[in-house]
Amino acid sequence: PYILFLSPQLTCYVQETETSELYTLNGYDINHCSDSYDESFLFAFVLPKNGKYRSISNTIVDLIMEGQIFRNISPESYIYRTYYDESQLNEIYKSSSRFIIGIIFNENLFNYTIKLDKAFLPPNSKDPIPYYKRIENIYKVGRSSFFKQYESLLDPNRSLYEIFFCPIQKAVDEAILKLVLNNKNFEYEINLGQFAEPFHYCDNSAVLNYHIILPSIIGLFLILPKDIVCFIIDEKEVKTKKAFVLSGVNSSLFSISWLIQYSIKFVFAMALITVTVRIINFIINIEPIIYFLVFGMYGLSTIGLAYLYSVTCKKLKYAESIYLYLSIVTMLTSTYILNVDRSWRIILSSVFSPVGIISLIKEISVIVGTTNNMAFKDLFYVDNVNKKLKYTKKNDISILHSVSFGIPLEGIYGIVGKPGSGIKTLMHIMLGNIKPDSGDIIYDGKKLSSDSDKIKKDIGNI
Repeated sequence: PYILFLSPQLTCYVQETETSELYTLNGYDINHCSDSYDESFLFAFVLPKNGKYRSISNTIVDLIMEGQIFRNISPESYIYRTYYDESQLNEIYKSSSRFIIGIIFNENLFNYTIKLDKAFLPPNSKDPIPYYKRIENIYKVGRSSFFKQYESLLDPNRSLYEIFFCPIQKAVDEAILKLVLNNKNFEYEINLGQFAEPFHYCDNSAVLNYHIILPSIIGLFLILPKDIVCFIIDEKEVKTKKAFVLSGVNSSLFSISWLIQYSIKFVFAMALITVTVRIINFIINIEPIIYFLVFGMYGLSTIGLAYLYSVTCKKLKYAESIYLYLSIVTMLTSTYILNVDRSWRIILSSVFSPVGIISLIKEISVIVGTTNNMAFKDLFYVDNVNKKLKYTKKNDISILHSVSFGIPLEGIYGIVGKPGSGIKTLMHIMLGNIKPDSGDIIYDGKKLSSDSDKIKKDIGNI
C-alpha cells in the first residue's frame, strides 16, 4: 500500500498548458470610472524647458487629451495642468489627495516618462507573474473611495499596468505620431498579452485503455506462475522433495532452486512486457524503468501467490484448472476494481497484489496526464551576426560580436541596452537597412540577405 503513495512521485510530470487570448487595448476600464468617485483625476504634463518646443507644447497636450481613453469621460471627471519643472509635480504628489498621472517630457516632445500615482502600482512584494489578486486584496486602505467604486469593474485577470499605464502610453504615442504625420485623424490599435502561470490539467483518456491493456497485464503476470503451481504440486505427488531430503539436501535449498529459476524467467518477461507496452504507447510521459520496477514487484508478488496457492492444493488435476479460472476472474474484474474507493483499494492491496497493481497504474496515469506535444518555431532568428564600424581610418570597433538569438512565432520580445551598445545597429540589420559583416537574419526559414523581397511580401510591405 505504501507504493501507492510513493510511486507517483517517481514519475515524470507533464502538464498541459494554455495561453490566454490577446485583447485589443481601448482603455475601457478608465472610461467606466466617471460615474462615481470622490475626486477627479489630475493629468499633469511637464513640458520640456527647451524654448523651441513651447509653440507646439499646447498642441501635443490637446492631441493627447483627444485620445481614445478620454472620449467617454465627462469633462468634470478629470482635470489637467501643464508645468515646466518636475519639482512642481513632485510637490503636488506630496500634498494632493488626487490620483495623479504625470506625463513628463524630458529633453523634447519625443522622449517622455509616465509617472503614475503610487496607489496604482502593484506592491514589490507581490509576484507579477501571475498577477491575479483582486484589487481589494492588495490595497487595504485607499486614498479615496475610488477603489471602492472601481473594484467591481476590474478584471482580476488583468494587471494594473495594462489597465492604467498602457492606455495612457497609447494616447501619448498616438499624439506624437499625429503631430509628426500632421494627421489628426491617425489612430492605431495595440494588442496586449500578459505573462501568467499557465493553466494545468490532466487528461487520462489517452494514457490508459483500462478495458483492454490493464486486464491483459494483470492476467499475463498471473498466468506466468502457473508452471510454479504445477511444479510444486507435482513434486508433492511424486515426493521429489522428500527424496532430496533423504539424500542429504537441505529442504530450503530445494525451494530456493525453483524460486531462483522462475525469478530469472520473470526478469526477462518483465523486460519484454515493458518494451512491448512502450512500443504500443501504453507508457506515456513515464520513464520505462518506473514501470519495470512496478512490474517487478508485482511479478514477485504473483510468484508468492502461486506458492501459497500450491501449498493449499493437493491434486494437480484440479489445481491447474482452478488457478487459471481464478486468474481469468481477476482479469475480468480488474476494471471494476478501479471504481472502488481509493482507501479500500489501499487496504485490499496489502492482501491481494492484483488490486495493488491496478490501483498503482491508475494513480500514475491520473497524475501524469497526456502527452503535451508542443513544437516551437522561431519567426526571427539572428544567426551569429557580427558588425564592425570604422572609428578612424585604421581602427575598427566591434559593435556586434557573434549575436545569436531566436524570437518565437507568437512571442513578445524587446532589445534593451545602453546608448552606443549596438542596439540601433542590430535593429537596422534586422530590418534589412544595414548588412552585417557576417551572419544573417532568418525570417520564417528565409534569409534576409538573399530573400528580402519574399520576406517583405510575407509581412505586407510590398
